[in-house]
Amino acid sequence: MNTVGPLFGPGSVTWDVLRQPIYLVGGMRALLLQIAEPKIAAGVAEHSDVVNELFPRLQHTIDLMVIVGLGEPDEAQTALHRVHRAHLGVHGTLADGAPYHAHDPELKLWVLATLIDTVLVVEERYLGEFDEEARCRYYQESRQVARLFGIPETLIPPDLDSFRAYMSQRLAGLEISDTARQLCNYVVRPRFRFVPSFLFAPLRPVAADLLPPRLRAAYGLSLTSRQRRLVRRWQAVSRAVVPRLPQWVRTFPLLHPLVGARDRLGPLAAGLRSHNRGPTTPSASRLDGTSRLRDRPGGPVSRP
Repeated sequence: MNTVGPLFGPGSVTWDVLRQPIYLVGGMRALLLQIAEPKIAAGVAEHSDVVNELFPRLQHTIDLMVIVGLGEPDEAQTALHRVHRAHLGVHGTLADGAPYHAHDPELKLWVLATLIDTVLVVEERYLGEFDEEARCRYYQESRQVARLFGIPETLIPPDLDSFRAYMSQRLAGLEISDTARQLCNYVVRPRFRFVPSFLFAPLRPVAADLLPPRLRAAYGLSLTSRQRRLVRRWQAVSRAVVPRLPQWVRTFPLLHPLVGARDRLGPLAAGLRSHNRGPTTPSASRLDGTSRLRDRPGGPVSRP
């Protein structure tokens, strides 16, 4: 690991990406891609309060990437070590007997890949500034993060074309589990204290549009013709306006992303250590045969 300063600084593509809130519109997409992997869906369902922790988990992942990419080497190592220890107890077995563990390098690669791919998709549709060289630079920078996350070099696609082939192969082979469909309710209708749920309604068609069509259909998400036209209009306006905004406007309120990431990730170890105890007892927050999630109004699959 770099020992003389932050991994990425001004002039790197990652520096710009981590400081622009426009990329947060891909949050729902990234989560839906992650839980499309049955082992990740099972881990989330069995080791989380799915009602309250889905988006905080995504935020913790982004915060970790901010600290690893923009923070000092010692704090990056400390954050990685804390998160590693916090997830040691996240493991179990699928219904078909297949084991899973949060530190499986292939699962770690998939989580990181969904974030990389989402950045590239959001950039293309909502900004349109990257040429192929910038995309390649961003991917090569992301490979450095993958290595720090403990993903073996042999698993990391060596270049952007290989990464695209990896994503195509993985997406084609994914089958959405019942657990993932139930979790989808809490991705497209998140619950945040003091934040009315209707405020997230505009993001549901955005997330549906960003998903690959096969997975969108498998989740039971759909777009009306009117919603599709509206999303396309938002994207066109964003591509026309955002690149022309002053930098301080484009990066507001993430002018200093490290400050927020340090505040949130600092106490993370204490907050996540409870997961080392293994799966929680059956409750409304768990997706097992007795869960009341199945009785949530609207059925197991939500429409945008």
